[in-house]
Amino acid sequence: MPNFVNGDLRIPHPERILFPQIGLTRRDLVEYYRRMAPPLLTEAGNKPLTVRRWPHGILGPTFYQKHQPEGGPIRVHTVHELLRWVGQGVIEWHAPLGSTYRQHEWAVLDLDPEPQASWHDVVAVATMVTTLLREVGWSYVMKTSGQDGLHIFCPIEPAEPPVVTAVMKYFAELMAAAAPDLVTVERLKSKRQGRVYVDYLQNGAHRTMVMAYSVRATPDARISWPLMPDQLSLGPARWTVGWVLDQPPTSWPPFDGSVLPPAALQDTVRRFGIRAETSTAAWKW
Repeated sequence: MPNFVNGDLRIPHPERILFPQIGLTRRDLVEYYRRMAPPLLTEAGNKPLTVRRWPHGILGPTFYQKHQPEGGPIRVHTVHELLRWVGQGVIEWHAPLGSTYRQHEWAVLDLDPEPQASWHDVVAVATMVTTLLREVGWSYVMKTSGQDGLHIFCPIEPAEPPVVTAVMKYFAELMAAAAPDLVTVERLKSKRQGRVYVDYLQNGAHRTMVMAYSVRATPDARISWPLMPDQLSLGPARWTVGWVLDQPPTSWPPFDGSVLPPAALQDTVRRFGIRAETSTAAWKW
């Protein structure tokens, strides 16, 4: 029997089990996203989004989608639109680092541990990174990746992707030089040797990052969850769809950098002598 939610929205196969290990159904996922719609829609804004769909659950086939069936980028502005996509098999939501792909408003470092590395190692690297950011006067917010890693986001004045990438590469290489047994910037997995990979390439043009509060297709239905510094020790496994559904209904804050002062990348480039190539002649230092 189909379920009807949010007025005339029809959700097909509401009892279909999407996460077999925990028995989580499409009805459960719709309810999760209904609760999380306010912060998700705030982050989405008018950005072109990428969704990842698993129509038959996480053990079935999956594919990414960037365009509406009728053409044009995917954008969501209402709860109805958000839940309609969930009803069509969307589990994960990904967004660019700015309102468009050409200008970033966030700079990010993605801390991705190799299987032999522990969450304690991730926390140690995060502490190094955030100490550096405070020393250079940058603001930041953090969230779990929804898998085993951590994302550190820094609000910035709008900048071209090559400039953002160059600055974050500089920061990542500083970390790798300071703690080579713990941190790596090696792109080849075979050379990472159980360390935490600090991925600065996520700042590249046309890259997206999983959105805060998005569910991930892990066996336990983890969430990319915003963290305060004192929550780092809790680890990524705590933040799941089941945990949220067990909580009393509440308002969750958006993952928003607008209340923080944005970093001026040109100041950082000049201060450290970073070589930053731009892709158009329109960018002026």
